[in-house]
Amino acid sequence: MVADLRAVVATLDERPVLVGASIYGTTALLAQGADPDLARALVLVDVTPTIEPEGTAEITRFVRSDADRFSSMEEALRRSRRTTRTAASHLGRRAV
Repeated sequence: MVADLRAVVATLDERPVLVGASIYGTTALLAQGADPDLARALVLVDVTPTIEPEGTAEITRFVRSDADRFSSMEEALRRSRRTTRTAASHLGRRAV
């Protein structure tokens, strides 16, 4: 994915501000680390320096638990927010 990101940036007329969440944030971080002139700035959202098996398992359980049971996108979003708040409280962080 780093190579893809670099290829896209190469087509731009100016250096971008890269914004990446989760795995895409990690991709942006790796790309910027390999080429400090790639972007003007880097904004990371929900990025961790390591991938913890327990966290990956929790995400997998969440995605598989009710994936086909939501009556609407709004219901899925409410569940996601509730789960994020719960996970964040275990980490001592504040989630919105």
